[in-house]
Amino acid sequence: MSSEPVVPPPPGWYDPGTNSGELRYWDGGQWTDDTAAATEVAAGPVPVGRKPRGVMLRALLTLLLWIGIWWSGAQVALIPGASMASDSGSGLTALYVLVVYGALGRLVSYRRRDCFFVLIPFWNIFWTLRIAWRIAFLPCRDWKPRPDELKDLVPVPHAGSRVYVRR
Repeated sequence: MSSEPVVPPPPGWYDPGTNSGELRYWDGGQWTDDTAAATEVAAGPVPVGRKPRGVMLRALLTLLLWIGIWWSGAQVALIPGASMASDSGSGLTALYVLVVYGALGRLVSYRRRDCFFVLIPFWNIFWTLRIAWRIAFLPCRDWKPRPDELKDLVPVPHAGSRVYVRR
């Protein structure tokens, strides 16, 4: 009599049978310590995509993106006759950076009105670096998504924490 090998279920979120309303993640070989509320995890397969970037690569991409946007804003201000101020283009640079980060902020869970932090001296450095840091991690998200974004995201365990990936 031959016995067929037991094939484990595919990786995904499963009910561990505790009736606690939480799901536990099966990585294809063993249970992980990651849990999620059943309402957070939508039905369907976990999307397969690139692995999240490492910290060093993410830091490098963040710095390059941040410098690139501020530098290009300064170049816009150098266009002859385009300056909003009579002797400097800082107003045009701020407007350019406001528009760019307003558009990019939507990709990483910020609202349109949040882009006005760019206009606050010193706070704008922190805020624009934070946006660039989040963009450098896409398509994965290591921040808590807004409630209206949860329906489009799937939590996936990664390095002892949970990241979210778009379906």
